[in-house]
Amino acid sequence: MLGNLLTAGCLFSLNMIILVLAGLLRLLPSFLKFIRNAIRTIMNLSIRFYNLLLTRAAPIMGQQLGINILKGFARIIATIFISLVIGLFILALIHWPINVLTVGICILHGLVVGLAWDGISSLGNLNLGDHIE
Repeated sequence: MLGNLLTAGCLFSLNMIILVLAGLLRLLPSFLKFIRNAIRTIMNLSIRFYNLLLTRAAPIMGQQLGINILKGFARIIATIFISLVIGLFILALIHWPINVLTVGICILHGLVVGLAWDGISSLGNLNLGDHIE
């Protein structure tokens, strides 16, 4: 009797696990769409903010150092620097650990913003893929 009860409990648990996994699999497209929209929003806001900062700092940097930080490699270095400063400030503010992974994410974010800058003809049209419905 106890063996049958234990077997029934195990089969019920296995059934629940399969149902939960099926439900998660069904929600996966919605979750991925949410993640894509969140990344698009973060990148759009980052490019607009970095554009605001760099266009105001460009004349000063041009006069003082003779570097145009709105073009080429200097822009990529500037966006990485801004991303590191802002990212590390936010991490310190919310008391999250600053380690190699978080610094790498900040550097990668700045690199993507710096590289994507030329590919965006107008700063309002950041497109990270086709909208398929």
